[in-house]
Amino acid sequence: MNRLKRWSVYILSAVAFGVADFYIETTARQHLKYPYLLLVGLIWMVPSILVVVYEMKKTGSRKLAIWASIIVWLVAVIAYYAVYTLVLLRDETVVQIGWYDMLSDVTIWGTSAIIGGAFIGFLATSVYKLLHKRKNKKEDSEQ
Repeated sequence: MNRLKRWSVYILSAVAFGVADFYIETTARQHLKYPYLLLVGLIWMVPSILVVVYEMKKTGSRKLAIWASIIVWLVAVIAYYAVYTLVLLRDETVVQIGWYDMLSDVTIWGTSAIIGGAFIGFLATSVYKLLHKRKNKKEDSEQ
């Protein structure tokens, strides 16, 4: 898969994840109370780790894998808040919350997505490189 197609898949999967996460988080918050934060945090790592591993397999570039992680999280946050905005507009409650508050949330979580995406991307690439290095050593010793 060439780079443009690969990154298009990353972006589309991030949109799908952001939309799905809005509904997952809403349901989890209603039923789980306290542990839902842990669940939501763990769920957000899944798409990031998947794109990092795939990008590392395809390119071997740590930098591209970390950027993929950042982009996936950032696009997912934007998709999440796009759905949230549409739900509020449908329910006509967006006026009560206010556009400033909505933009403030997007800015805060967008910044968190950039920092968190970079951090998770760095950790995932480090683990990938470590495991890949061990696998290669094991294969070399068997020959």
